[in-house]
Amino acid sequence: MALIARSYTCQNFQSEMASGLQCNANSMMISFRPKVEVVCYSSFVRSAKRRQQGLRLEFPGVERGRQVTVAASPPAEDTTVLTEPLTKEDLVAYLASGCKQKEQWRIGTEHEKFGFEVKTLRPISYEQIAALLNGIAERFEWDKIMEGNHVIGLKQGKQSISLEPGGQFELSGAPLETLHQTCAEVNSHLYQVKALAEEMGIGFLGIGFQPKWALKDIPIMPKGRYEIMRNYMPKVGSLGLDMMFRTCTVQVNLDFSSESDMIRKFRAGLALQPIATAIFANSPFTEGKPNGFLSMRSHIWTDTDNNRAGMLPFVFDDSFGFEAYVDYALDVPMYFVYRKKKYIDCSGMSFRDFLHGKLPAIPGELPTLVDWENHLTTIFPEVRLKRYLEMRGADGGPWRRLCALPAFWVGLLYDEISLQSVLDMTADWTKEERQTLRTKVPVLGLKTPFRSGLLRNVAEVVLALAKDGLERRLCKEAGFLKEVTEVVATVKFYLRWRPETKLKEEYLAMEISLDDFDLFVDLEQIKDIKEEAAVRCREDDTDKVSVCRSEKEAYEMYCDYAHNVGFSVRKEHHSYWPNSRNIKSKDFVCSKAGYKKGIDLNSKSKFTKSNTRTGCPAMIRFVVSQDGVWTVQKSIESHNHELARPADQHLLRSCRNISDEKASVLKSMTEAGIRTFDEFSYLRDEAGVDAYNFIQKERRAKIESGDTNSLIELFKERLDVQTDEEDKLLNFFWVDGLGRMDYDCFWYLVHLFVGVNNHWQNVLLGVAFLSEEIIESFTWLFKTFVHILGDKHPTTIFTDQDQVMARAIEVAIPHTRHRLCQWHISKKAPSKVSCFNSNQKVRGLFYRCLSKCDSEEEFENT
Repeated sequence: MALIARSYTCQNFQSEMASGLQCNANSMMISFRPKVEVVCYSSFVRSAKRRQQGLRLEFPGVERGRQVTVAASPPAEDTTVLTEPLTKEDLVAYLASGCKQKEQWRIGTEHEKFGFEVKTLRPISYEQIAALLNGIAERFEWDKIMEGNHVIGLKQGKQSISLEPGGQFELSGAPLETLHQTCAEVNSHLYQVKALAEEMGIGFLGIGFQPKWALKDIPIMPKGRYEIMRNYMPKVGSLGLDMMFRTCTVQVNLDFSSESDMIRKFRAGLALQPIATAIFANSPFTEGKPNGFLSMRSHIWTDTDNNRAGMLPFVFDDSFGFEAYVDYALDVPMYFVYRKKKYIDCSGMSFRDFLHGKLPAIPGELPTLVDWENHLTTIFPEVRLKRYLEMRGADGGPWRRLCALPAFWVGLLYDEISLQSVLDMTADWTKEERQTLRTKVPVLGLKTPFRSGLLRNVAEVVLALAKDGLERRLCKEAGFLKEVTEVVATVKFYLRWRPETKLKEEYLAMEISLDDFDLFVDLEQIKDIKEEAAVRCREDDTDKVSVCRSEKEAYEMYCDYAHNVGFSVRKEHHSYWPNSRNIKSKDFVCSKAGYKKGIDLNSKSKFTKSNTRTGCPAMIRFVVSQDGVWTVQKSIESHNHELARPADQHLLRSCRNISDEKASVLKSMTEAGIRTFDEFSYLRDEAGVDAYNFIQKERRAKIESGDTNSLIELFKERLDVQTDEEDKLLNFFWVDGLGRMDYDCFWYLVHLFVGVNNHWQNVLLGVAFLSEEIIESFTWLFKTFVHILGDKHPTTIFTDQDQVMARAIEVAIPHTRHRLCQWHISKKAPSKVSCFNSNQKVRGLFYRCLSKCDSEEEFENT
């Protein structure tokens, strides 16, 4: 091993390393041994040969002089006591040994999950966990890790399985090159665990906080270090035991190339950690009831032990580096020292005293690098430095999030452009702002207020940077962000809802995904959750604020979400308030919802469009109050088809739109009389076909003086026109002289709007153009029709079975009989007359009544 002095130059270091000689730097003896690589900090770099095994404490031993230390907890053999004391520089060099060149950067992912009995839903005991570990070891060739007679973990290559204090099952993944490898590792682990667990009646729950059982119900694992922590935690915080026994997390471990690179990544990670917490928040229940938090796990860390947790403000000081972190760690109270296969309680003592042989628990004894390594694992800030950086702010969750979290951080921290963008964006965030986010995010998540907006707005920018960073890696990894993209986009619909209201939507509707939670809770627990959520929601109904104020705003909101996720939207079913044309509810669905009708083999069309619908269930339903307030009633997020890739999302039909700026330009050009072709040529490179659509829409909607004259010339006389406040054409009605004359003769029977003369011949009575088939339009039309034709109400009017027209007739011409047309009666007969299809005689009499009877007497006789 080597101890590196700051003043020792990189060039001298490399030459001496290559020759394997001894040298002296600042009166400090440095011993170089062949085939041992030393990685230095600050301006130092790796040796030219870049050997693969450098200061790796996972191997049987690390040489220091002639002593041997073993990196294991507990070690495979007792750690020897050093006669030559460690110095602070040794501890700094240990951290610096993690520096790697960029091509050697790796991704490590760790995740935890709760085990439970499928039949009883009770937490599994240590005996069950031991049986599971033994089964995995035997079937899938893992090596067992023992503490005394107890199996406490497994190891296979560079990945390991360990147990947290309450039996939480943790996979510590191997350092891997790509996210594809990371996700494959997670899937392989879950497959192995599930294969054994199902045979034993065990399920696993991916969530941030134990949702059902109290602290007293959680089993205790037989690990010596946890006993020391269990006794110490209540002395320094009120929630420490909850942290130990009832939380699960997922974290990502990332490399750095130098001290300066570590500093930049550390600062970016700390600044954005509240955003990661908000996106991956997944712990809203405590003992079967909503707890008022989106991330109870994150809140617990605020009152666990503030001496070893938190946001580390000193990281943003100009003097920060490896040495500053060592100074911080030296002052963090210790938990234990491992000697002679036993854990010695050193809780509350100082590692700084240990360096000088003054540790009260073992006076006169000096620490080893393994002691230092173990001590670093007992420090729990939001970002932790060892020989790599750990991002620790996310709740445990379903397997998709286990792949999404490393994608999030790799895209931000392993890409230079994205990393610098993050640092530029967060450079002026104050210490107080960072701490405020840390405090509020566990409760409010992405809707935490931040400066002039919400944290969700910042998250959207950060997510875009992560996606760009992944795409620049050229490993096709951006798809792993789909999970968090949906989270950030979906929050838009619940920005002003309290967490309990969101829970009401999810749990009162019983839309609990077993794929997301593996196995959840029993029906009694779900009932308790539903009742509690319902009570909270009833109490807070007055706090629910509108999502939007118009159909257009609601549609654009869902389209914005769809664009981020990768699907197109179309408008679907709607309902109206009674006796009104005002919308009561409106559905927007995925464009692949439903199924098209079968192909008409008799169709003469030369080209049949391909059927792309898959019956996709994704949709959102808005309910509209009487005063026009639109709120989300139901949302289904799952799709049964592949979503558009990020590079193709701008091509989705409902996502294509023209910006307000371009629309303003086109509108001005249209008003100036510039031809559509010329306008389109002007903007086609920027807006494409969307510009053409906008121009045509504007030209169709607005009444120009020339257009009006053309209508007058064509129809000879303009009798009535209805426009809106912007002078856009809404409705138009016209009748010529012949139509008025025919109506005077044959007013008693009208079919919208073709009458019948005494020879059963159709006569045209009028023409109408309606922008929308709504009650207001038809009411205006019928009143105008009667007024223009001499205020003579028709005796009978035939229409199809349109409820809007029926209501308008009741309002505009109440004394007129409204009947269904013959064609509509014929169409409805097979379904309304029970024996119509089976009795030919009935069918014949029906058609005779319908079309062969010339008098009432003949009709009655038939």
